[in-house]
Amino acid sequence: MNALTFLTELSALSIILFCVGVLLLIVEMCHPGFGAAGVLGLVCLVADIFLTAKTVEQGLILTGIIAVIVVILLIISVTLVSKGKLPRTLTLKESTDRASGYIGGESLEKYLGKEGRALTDLRPAGTAELERERVDVLTRGESLEAGTELIVTEVGGNRVVVKKKGE
Repeated sequence: MNALTFLTELSALSIILFCVGVLLLIVEMCHPGFGAAGVLGLVCLVADIFLTAKTVEQGLILTGIIAVIVVILLIISVTLVSKGKLPRTLTLKESTDRASGYIGGESLEKYLGKEGRALTDLRPAGTAELERERVDVLTRGESLEAGTELIVTEVGGNRVVVKKKGE
């Protein structure tokens, strides 16, 4: 029996399992979640192979066809992601800025220009006391010993950059 004859003798159950399996894989690629759709899709495809194939050769043919289809779906999915054409469920619609009420953490800008002392050795990162608070700080690469008097030269995000006072 050749491959073409085999493909024309597929049962309705085999075609249904195949279609449902592919559709579930597409759903998983477009709406990722816990992976239930993807796992069920793979189960349908594997069940299709076991129910349909009468010989090892037929099983390999079906496995090859399914592998090609899955690879094509993966390529389409990656292409859509790289071009920014994602389903709306995969993209964040709201802004997460301060004006919208989102605060990522306490602003460290209040330490800019403040003086303090190193509580630990800074190599180049460590802990300093600034305004009676323990703050994670770092230097521009130099090592400083604990107890060194410091001044904050830069604040960006959650980084507080210090240097030795008087330099």
